[in-house]
Amino acid sequence: MNRNKQTYIASLLLIGVSIYLILEYPNSGKYSMIAGAVMLIGIILNYLAYSGKK
Repeated sequence: MNRNKQTYIASLLLIGVSIYLILEYPNSGKYSMIAGAVMLIGIILNYLAYSGKK
């Protein structure tokens, strides 16, 4: 499997986990902060996978 595809799949998993945490624990400040950090990492990985494709 290509490195860019692995990075893209990992980014989608991280974004999915972040959305799950936000939906499952909407009133928890700790989980919201973790979800925000995971979402940021997922978006950065998604960008890196996209820019490596070119």
